Amino acid sequence: MTMDTHATKGRDGAGGASPLSDEQLRDLIARRAFALYEMRGCRDGHDTEDWLEAEKRTLADLRSGPERPRVHRERQSRGTSGARSAS
Repeated sequence: MTMDTHATKGRDGAGGASPLSDEQLRDLIARRAFALYEMRGCRDGHDTEDWLEAEKRTLADLRSGPERPRVHRERQSRGTSGARSAS
């Protein structure tokens, strides 16, 4: 799957260079897709749907210029911070 990395250019809409590498963008999308999977109760079979939704939301967030990705807010709204315990 090829991502439209041009969509991430210019958080301020000015068309400047993206502050994210392709790897960083994939990581943000993957984290959000996993959060969507968890919010659905970890039911398998929706990986493509989760990825596409996560990609759409992440690119929209980058265009609007939030300070931090929404994936963190989604997890916090469910009562988890996303941090793993050291047990």
